[in-house]
Amino acid sequence: MGCWAHARRKFKDVPGKNGKAKQAIDYCNQIFKIERELQELSPEERYEQRQLQVKPVIEAFYDFLGSFIPMKGKLQTAVHYVLNQKKELMAFLKDGRLEASNNRAERAIKTVVIGRKNYLFSTSLSGAEANTIIYSVIP
Repeated sequence: MGCWAHARRKFKDVPGKNGKAKQAIDYCNQIFKIERELQELSPEERYEQRQLQVKPVIEAFYDFLGSFIPMKGKLQTAVHYVLNQKKELMAFLKDGRLEASNNRAERAIKTVVIGRKNYLFSTSLSGAEANTIIYSVIP
């Protein structure tokens, strides 16, 4: 599955947030706005509403990207990312239980990732054991 937050972030990295990059960000923001409105629905209802509301926005976004002429720099990187990830970015439309962004999952595993990096710098066995104990207590 792809992540629309990552796709939007690529366009936010483009200097001078006007023109095409801003338009691309606006499309992504529309997707997230609709998703917030659909949040309380059942997965089945969310699936149906995504087909009616979100899918047309995504299709318009890809039509917009298709109008780009060859370019360079961060805008090109952003456009290529979204075009190359089309199948993955559209995967959430197939199931109402899926999310448009994987930010929640990334936040959930962040402590594990940070802990793993910290373990590399334990200077002694007792320090490593202390880290293990602390990280096993902290959820």
